[in-house]
Amino acid sequence: MSRTALISVSDLHLTTHYIRRPKNVSLVTRMWKRMVGKDEEMVEDVNPLDDFPKEHEEMFDRLLKKLAVYFASYERVILLLNGDVFDLIFSHIVHEEGAVQNMQKIIVSNPIFFTALGDWLREPRHEIVITTGNHDVELNWSGVQAVVRQAIEDAAYGMEVECARLHFVDYTDSYIFQVGPVLFTHGNEADVLNMTSSPLIVTKSRLGLPLDAPEMRIPLGSTATVEIVYPVKMRHAAIGRELDVRRIVKYFALHDLTTGLYMEWRFWVFLAWYFVDAFRKGSVLQFLRRIGHISMLPFVKDSSDIAFARKLMRTHDVKLVVMGHTHKAGIHTLEEGMYFNSGTWSALTRYKTPEIQLKWRKLRTLEYVFRLFVHYIRSRERFIVGVLFTVFYAYVLFRLGFWWGVGYLVVSFLMFLGSLIATKPYIERWVRPTFVMATFEDEKEEQTLQAGLYMCDEGSEQGFRQYLG
Repeated sequence: MSRTALISVSDLHLTTHYIRRPKNVSLVTRMWKRMVGKDEEMVEDVNPLDDFPKEHEEMFDRLLKKLAVYFASYERVILLLNGDVFDLIFSHIVHEEGAVQNMQKIIVSNPIFFTALGDWLREPRHEIVITTGNHDVELNWSGVQAVVRQAIEDAAYGMEVECARLHFVDYTDSYIFQVGPVLFTHGNEADVLNMTSSPLIVTKSRLGLPLDAPEMRIPLGSTATVEIVYPVKMRHAAIGRELDVRRIVKYFALHDLTTGLYMEWRFWVFLAWYFVDAFRKGSVLQFLRRIGHISMLPFVKDSSDIAFARKLMRTHDVKLVVMGHTHKAGIHTLEEGMYFNSGTWSALTRYKTPEIQLKWRKLRTLEYVFRLFVHYIRSRERFIVGVLFTVFYAYVLFRLGFWWGVGYLVVSFLMFLGSLIATKPYIERWVRPTFVMATFEDEKEEQTLQAGLYMCDEGSEQGFRQYLG
């Protein structure tokens, strides 16, 4: 009787640790260089989009070593990297050659991670399964898979790994990996904006006209991430990392109205392109499906991932479904079985309101207002640029109509006062490295299946502990 252990980790979001970007200079200096025709000075800087820094790589390496010891008596141990392992959508790359180049940059920037995978496969009982997600949909390219395989084999001291021990789950598998009573998938297929429509992910024509080279159909949600989220994330760390969208809306409404209005405008442009994209891909049926998806969202009883888990349990006759994608680790007991979400290893953020310490003996109320004002000025991101954009928007609205401009200025002033009263919070980064472990025996799968949600804890002897939320 053989025993099998499954370890599922998702949403690591590996990218390059450093990028080349224009040197941060004052607005006046930048305008002067543009007037005289000088190029901006490029410097190497920490990548603001990096959610899996070197410290996370080292933690991941130590955890795999602990797990190898913990499951030393098992005949088969599968490490499943369940989607969004890599962040390949930081640029619009739809061709295989460009995706391979991006993957090579990530490999060079994350040597500890690939060394850990290579060490894992040196044990003959160990396997690795890599599932495609919406952030690394380029893993559908065979060339990208070959580069990743080669990097892991090189890290395993040049040992050639059998295909059965290093397997990629892509559109040919419908993004599903099943072992006994357990089913793994990333979960983006439950998200209307990030569905990758497995049979049509690679296209050789558009509107009936042949393309020069095959193209990858990037999910529209990924396109929106590149066009809307990443430009703001470069200057505001909470975008894409704060799980509660309401807090982000409140933050921009009170403390950064200009950026908030910009994102609102970009959202409506994106929503329009959501439907136009269907015609761009040459599918009227897909356009009608998207209208149906949007119209049915208010009537869905369960959240999209739970409803999708129920569907998978019924169609594949499994008792446990493991997904990621939402970055929200949790356990859900359903009528059909259990649904586990493995959460994320990437960096998260939360807003923390600073405490104002009063030092004056008299005029305490005046001191409180004064210190709030100082805090607002010191902590506001690109304060001068925000003022210039506010003036620009006011000018545009005044051109449209006098009361439009007056209304905008009044709202901006009220938001400015609100930010002074509410005190601008600072952003705290944190990480919650969670993963799912399941074990079962081949001959008695249903009776012996055990699963749990765990969190990396380097203070414990095992290296992990059970996650309770």
